[in-house]
Amino acid sequence: MNIGILSRWNATCGVSLHAEMIGRELLRRGHNITVFAPYLESANRWWHHKLIRQDEDFVVR
Repeated sequence: MNIGILSRWNATCGVSLHAEMIGRELLRRGHNITVFAPYLESANRWWHHKLIRQDEDFVVR
């Protein structure tokens, strides 16, 4: 199944962590995901939403 996720990704916040846990489990179960995340400029605006790693190929900003 193809699944789209609209969320922060690879950031230091609870929303990102929650989305990543769900997304990675969906991948593990064999689904295809595409994550639509905020642009880097807006994602880095707040101190508690810093990016922590490079985006995977399935992340669109």
